[in-house]
Amino acid sequence: MQGLIQEGDGEEHVRLSNDLEHAAPLEPRQVRVEVMAAGVCGSDLSCIHGKYYMPTPLVPGHEAAGVVAEVGSAVTYCQVGDHVVLSTFGNCGHCATCEGGEPGNCGFGGLRYTHTEGEQALWGFANLGAFAQETIVHENQAVPIPKEVPLPSAALIGCGVMTGAGAVFNRARVASATVVWSSGPVASA
Repeated sequence: MQGLIQEGDGEEHVRLSNDLEHAAPLEPRQVRVEVMAAGVCGSDLSCIHGKYYMPTPLVPGHEAAGVVAEVGSAVTYCQVGDHVVLSTFGNCGHCATCEGGEPGNCGFGGLRYTHTEGEQALWGFANLGAFAQETIVHENQAVPIPKEVPLPSAALIGCGVMTGAGAVFNRARVASATVVWSSGPVASA
C-alpha cells in the first residue's frame, strides 16, 4: 500500500512509499480501516519538524476518517462497512485508568508499530499512522459515524474538533457572554 514515511526531522526526510504493509496481523480487538480522508494538523507539522519527540522512522498522520474493511474476532464496537472517525492513542477501555475517566493515560495504549516497509518496522504517529491507505487500530479508536457525514469533514473530528470541545468542556469557564476569537478546527469546535 502507499503511505508517507518520516525518517528524521524536516520535510526533506518525509517520502512516499509504495511498499507499506501492516506491522502485524489483526488482533481480536482491532479493526483494519481503509483511510479515505486525513487532515494535516499542526501536530503533524510539529512532529515532522522535530518539535515533538517521536521515534523514527514513522508513518505520520493522526486526524483521519475511513471505512472499516476488517474486524478482529472480539470486536463489538463497529463492523465491516462502518464509516469511522479515528481517535488518537488507543486505550483498553477496561483498566482502572480508563474506567476512572482518563483513557488518554491508559497504560495499554502506548506507542506501537503500525506498518512496515520491507524489514523496517514503522511507528504510527499517535498510534494511527493515518497517512497511509490503510491502518490497523484498536476498536476503541474507530468511532462509527453516520454514512451521511462526508469523510473529509469527519476526518477533522478526531483531533481538531475534540481538542476544541475538550478545552471548552474541561478547562474553559464558559458563560453566556463568552466569545471565542480564533479560527481553525480547534476554535471552531
